Amino acid sequence: MKREFLFGVHPVVSAIEAGVEFNELLIAKNKRVKAIEDFLQKNEDKKSLVIYKNLSEIEKLFPNSQGIVMFVKKFKYSDEEETVLNAIKYKKVLLAFSGIMDVRNIGAVARTSLASGIVGGIILPKHRSLDITPAAIKASTGSLLNIPVVRVTNLRYFAKELQKKGVNVIGVEKRGSVRYDVFKYQLPICCVFGSESKSLSDVFLRDLDQSVYIPMPNNFNSLNLSVASGILLYEILRQKNFEI
Repeated sequence: MKREFLFGVHPVVSAIEAGVEFNELLIAKNKRVKAIEDFLQKNEDKKSLVIYKNLSEIEKLFPNSQGIVMFVKKFKYSDEEETVLNAIKYKKVLLAFSGIMDVRNIGAVARTSLASGIVGGIILPKHRSLDITPAAIKASTGSLLNIPVVRVTNLRYFAKELQKKGVNVIGVEKRGSVRYDVFKYQLPICCVFGSESKSLSDVFLRDLDQSVYIPMPNNFNSLNLSVASGILLYEILRQKNFEI
C-alpha cells in the first residue's frame, strides 16, 4: 500500500496542531521545531513514532523537505449532518463543487475559505473529485485540516435536502440570472459551483433558489474555481459588514 506523507515545516506543524494522526515522523538530526518539541513533550506516546536521520538522507528521498517528513493516516472527512447543522446554527457559507481534480485548486479554495472566516464546510462529490491527500493538504498550507470537508454521494440530492432545512442554495454560473454583487445573500447559504471543466447543468440550476454570475470583460469563458469562490466570499463579507 502506498504511504501518504507530508513534508515541510509549516504543513507538518499545521497537521500536528489540527490533530492529524501519523504513523511515523522523520526529523533531521539537530533540527529544532518548537511546535513539534512542545507536542512531543505533551504526548509521550508519540515519541516512539519519531525517527531521527541525517538531513542528507532525508533530502535524498524527499527533496526540499526542510528536514521533516510526516507519514500520515488517511484523511478523515467531516460528518455531513454535523457540518450542515453547524452551518445553520452559526450562519455559515457552504461551498459545494460538482468536481475538483486539481490539488492546487482545492488548496486555494481551502486557504481562501479559512481566511474568510465564514465558510462552514467544503462539499465535494464522492465521484469526479480528488481525494484529500498530503499533496492537497500541502497545497492548502494546512488549511484543509482546519475546515470541514464533506463528501456526498449525490450533490443534487444534497442541495435539495439543504433546501428542506431552510438553507438557500444558489448556483454560481456564467449563465446565472443575477450579478453576484447585486444578489442579497442570506446566511446560512450554500453556493454551488461547477467543475474545472464543466458547468452546472440546466436541470440542476432550475432546482436551486437562485443563480448568480460574475461578469467578465472580453467574453472570457470562465474563472478558476478558487478565484470565483474567493470573489463570492468577499462579496458576502462586504455585504454583511464583516471586519476584513
